[in-house]
Amino acid sequence: MAQEVSFRSRDKRPEEFEAWFSDLNKNLFPTQEKPIHEKLGGLMVIDFILDDLDETTVSGSFYEPVTKSLIETIQREQNEIFLEAATNTLGKLARVRSTSNFIAMNIENQLKSALELMQTPEKYRRLAAVLVLSVLAENAPSIFYIHVSLFIRNIWAVLTDMSKETHIRQAGCKALRNCLKVISERGGTDSTRHYEWFNSIHDEAVKNVGSNVPEIVHGSLLAIGELLNNSGSFMDDKYDKAANMILTKCAVPKSSNRGVALTLLPYLSKYSPELFCGKENYLDKSMKHIIAIFKERKNPDRTQAFIAAGEIAKSIAKRDNLYSSLLPMIEIIIATLSKVKKLGTRGYYLCWYASRINWRKATDSFG
Repeated sequence: MAQEVSFRSRDKRPEEFEAWFSDLNKNLFPTQEKPIHEKLGGLMVIDFILDDLDETTVSGSFYEPVTKSLIETIQREQNEIFLEAATNTLGKLARVRSTSNFIAMNIENQLKSALELMQTPEKYRRLAAVLVLSVLAENAPSIFYIHVSLFIRNIWAVLTDMSKETHIRQAGCKALRNCLKVISERGGTDSTRHYEWFNSIHDEAVKNVGSNVPEIVHGSLLAIGELLNNSGSFMDDKYDKAANMILTKCAVPKSSNRGVALTLLPYLSKYSPELFCGKENYLDKSMKHIIAIFKERKNPDRTQAFIAAGEIAKSIAKRDNLYSSLLPMIEIIIATLSKVKKLGTRGYYLCWYASRINWRKATDSFG
């Protein structure tokens, strides 16, 4: 279908092609009552068309019916899989906005609407809003940057979403990540305003980490992780505080957020291997928690602990004098591999860990 559209865009006069595609567009965006696979199929076709079409061969008005139909679909849809796919397609349209004033205007209107809808009590509208903001931060950063202040104020309604499922908070985390990248690409902490934005996120996250509500703690830990990964050197003087907060959460045995805290340990080691392995010895403290989880065969966070161990090992691999800290972990992993019955699972652990650590150097350390 995409090839047919591409062929017709070259073969027909612009007005004929746009009329033909306008009719096709009505079938690509079926009504809400249609099965999800039909709706996803229409989106796939649009994606391929956007990838294949040469912007120079079609006028900006070609994209208008697609943009209008896509935005209307996102506003009424309640299927999470389709929402994510549709907003990704919107991101592709945002990249070609320069060819059409209609697209540029609608993209900005959609961004403004999404900023307001982040605070709506309606679950799917809030999810749709944060997915839209995430793709627009990635694909239309110049437009998004104008609205960063409002985004940072409103994102906490998403990061502290009270749903037991984590997908809305995870979507908020991705949107925050793309926002931080937009800020960092425009000067990072060199700007007073950028520092204030980073500081606002940090202070709110630190305050919320002390909450007794697991969902609020979850979103706040995610925000700390994004600051470690995407705020330049902003976290330098806040590193010790962040490390101790994360390690404290790792120490709570039956916490629903222990797994999240484990995912943040490699963020600490990547941010600064020197600080992680320095006088506070966060490496040994992290290994203590990871090894304790390794030894609990039925611990739900065990797989995440294996992954965290591999990522930490990779980030400090060039520090030859630190392999002794990893030896207890290596011995437990070898023992675990010998007990895993299914080759697939054994291969998973082996390939994951071996890809992140120099096994020869490590094993030579203990003969």
